[in-house]
Amino acid sequence: MVGKIHKYNRNEETGDLRCPYCEYETLKQNTMSEHVRRKHAEKALRPIMANVCHCGRTFQTKTELCQHLNSKTHASDETSRFECPDCHEKMSKRESLVIHYVRSHLQGVRLKRQIDPFHSQCCHCEKIMKSTSMTYHVGVCNPASPFAKPSKKSNVNDDEFSQFLMFICRAAQHQ
Repeated sequence: MVGKIHKYNRNEETGDLRCPYCEYETLKQNTMSEHVRRKHAEKALRPIMANVCHCGRTFQTKTELCQHLNSKTHASDETSRFECPDCHEKMSKRESLVIHYVRSHLQGVRLKRQIDPFHSQCCHCEKIMKSTSMTYHVGVCNPASPFAKPSKKSNVNDDEFSQFLMFICRAAQHQ
């Protein structure tokens, strides 16, 4: 039965797949399969694949187990190798520590400029990227962070940045 593709009925109004055991609906087949496997394994006669942590908790996927092992709630002195220089909070990943430092200890520093709803620009190096990646980037780029890597310093001010954006908009209109 492992690997068998199950067919689910669709809601005629929304087109979503309907769970045969509850009111849950979703558009994607794999999301529905995951839902049935997690919530209705016994009713659907699907085996529950258990991944057991040494602390006793059980997870249905290996990914969930790995996330648990790397989480702050499961962190121990052996797994928490990275310590915040300001508040001494310990983390198991360097990336988590950098993001923590930016969010908790660099609140008064101008770190980025919002370009559009999805993109930001680093105030230090002027790199433009997705806003979701910018927090980590400024943690390793901005000299106000202890995790900053040496890089060139930019002297672009807000007026120059505004002029640059207007130039880009005009150029895009003439194409």
